[in-house]
Amino acid sequence: MSKMKRVAMNVSIVAGLILGLAACDNELNTIGSDILGADQLNDRIKKQEFDVVAFNELLGPVQTNNFNSMPLGSYTDPVYGRTDYGFVSQLSLATTDPDFGINPVLDSVVITIPYFSTPIDFEDETTIYELDSIYGNGSYDLQIYRNNYFLNDFDPDNIEDPAIYYSDLAATIDSQKGALIFEKVSFKPSEKEVVLTDFDTDESETVVLDRLTPRFRETIGKRTGTTEQVAQINFWENLIVSQEGTINLESNNNFRNYFRGLFFNVSNANGTDNLVHLDLADATIELFLSINITDTSDLDEDGDTTDLIPLNSTFTINFGGKLGS
Repeated sequence: MSKMKRVAMNVSIVAGLILGLAACDNELNTIGSDILGADQLNDRIKKQEFDVVAFNELLGPVQTNNFNSMPLGSYTDPVYGRTDYGFVSQLSLATTDPDFGINPVLDSVVITIPYFSTPIDFEDETTIYELDSIYGNGSYDLQIYRNNYFLNDFDPDNIEDPAIYYSDLAATIDSQKGALIFEKVSFKPSEKEVVLTDFDTDESETVVLDRLTPRFRETIGKRTGTTEQVAQINFWENLIVSQEGTINLESNNNFRNYFRGLFFNVSNANGTDNLVHLDLADATIELFLSINITDTSDLDEDGDTTDLIPLNSTFTINFGGKLGS
């Protein structure tokens, strides 16, 4: 019985202490009264002025490789000034160890790089597009060179890790650029739909083969074209077609060492902005050839399976391993 009394007494004491503590906190507190530097007489926090120095500081190089989108052009920031954006891209054979057929003749070479765009209207048979991720309305000179700087796929210090490249390589890449492949003065990306046509000799009229979204599409080589285009036919014939059966086209590793890609360079922006992002995931170089094959299936239905028949063929090279500069 005495134990029960002692427990009851202890509970009463604890409850009393709790009530006492709660009662002691009923007084009003002044906000800021415990802050160092507070003016107790005037009930305010003292102010003090300091000199502040602000400045811009250049950051170090940043990683610029392995992006499916690359900026191309020139952009002027109101604070940091103008920057010209070019890039280097490795290339990959869509088909390794290719067979170009009998007596292949290269007719044309076309580079295609889509822009990011959105359809906004439709007129007659034409789709109206708006370019995404484009800044400015100016123009610049565009050059495409053969790249001679070797881009390693793996880190030389640890071959299990992919190689990383940084923006401070621009001068090195420029100093090792090779032959000029294409040049366009006052280049400006177009938002227009690209229409592919051909001339139908039977109907004596031009027919539409395909309609493509806005893109950089240039015929850099053409057998019946300008002096520069004819020179590019010779260049790509020696570079690709004549290499059939060699180790240079046997695998993409060999090919990337043999032909180290393209260098896109921007110049003469003249203070006008025009910066666009390129969709390099779907970028290609297409070689259009006239070839002959042995008609083993008697496609011309003449009963002869040993004669040669002419065909048009396309060999595709893809962009890959991009490196901004």
